[in-house]
Amino acid sequence: MTSPDAPRRTVLYRGGHIHTPTSPTATATLTQDATIAWIGSDDTATTLDADTVIDLDGALITPAFVDAHIHIHTTATGLALTGLDLTAALNALAAHARRHRHTTLFGTGWDETTWADPTPPTAGELDRATGGTAVYLARVDGHTAVISTALATAADAATHPGWHPDGLVTGPAHHTARHTADTTLTPSQRRHAWQTTRTHAAALGIAALHEMAGPDISSADDLAGLLTHARTVTGPDIVGYWAGDLPPPSNSAPPGAATPSSTAPWAPTPPPCTPPTPTAPTPTAPCTSTPTPSATPSSTPPTPACKPASTPSATPPSPPCSPASKPPPPPSAPPASPPAATASNTPR
Repeated sequence: MTSPDAPRRTVLYRGGHIHTPTSPTATATLTQDATIAWIGSDDTATTLDADTVIDLDGALITPAFVDAHIHIHTTATGLALTGLDLTAALNALAAHARRHRHTTLFGTGWDETTWADPTPPTAGELDRATGGTAVYLARVDGHTAVISTALATAADAATHPGWHPDGLVTGPAHHTARHTADTTLTPSQRRHAWQTTRTHAAALGIAALHEMAGPDISSADDLAGLLTHARTVTGPDIVGYWAGDLPPPSNSAPPGAATPSSTAPWAPTPPPCTPPTPTAPTPTAPCTSTPTPSATPSSTPPTPACKPASTPSATPPSPPCSPASKPPPPPSAPPASPPAATASNTPR
């Protein structure tokens, strides 16, 4: 960490276009360490001192970007950058398998719509190319994959909806195959994927990444590890989100569990309904006084006009019974459990 007393390094950028609404014609900017200290014109820039001067040669400088939806591994950006690129040719799979033995092979980006023969690869082709290694090859959309026989067996993918005998998986079969493949990643592979993604993002001018995690994408431990990595290793900020069921609070009954009184803990027993009791209006004496005009002003406020012969009670009537106020069911019939609480896109 830099000492507060250490001199600040200044860099002057000039001869470009600085994107800022406050100075739309700006062509230069001065930074002090990680802080923008000044924005203005090249004419003024010539009067400034800086440790380093960079000529932009007409280039554009903008504020950093934020990627608001990313999956740093599994589906995903990290393994897309560190795994096998399938956009060129599938025959690269065999060579990749020879270089990465005894590990699950991840690939991403195949798109059969760009091929002369628009037929996705099959599990048999993957088996022959890799010698029977576990293989997970994600399509360009990230929601479909082709998996090898070894991975299909390990994930028991054939028992899930979305399984196709040729090795293509979608929906639940895809989720379980991806999760099974993800569990084979070593800690060093995960860290490498995280750091590769953040380094690549920084090179693109991205200052923050919003990681969208969930039980069908990665694990809670994966998200916790990524957030810890982001706090300890220099790079773009990571904002984590978890889309899925929230675990029950510690030392409490799980959602849907009944207490000894057979009443769900989140639904206290309401009191029995008591029908409202009508209240008769209170009669008043009839108005008999007649105001007498006075010729001289008086400090005494005038007598108010007569009230009606009767006024309603000050006590408002009780509302009628509502369905929520009905007595609880007997212990033999506990109330149905509400669905588990979910948190979608909730910062953790």
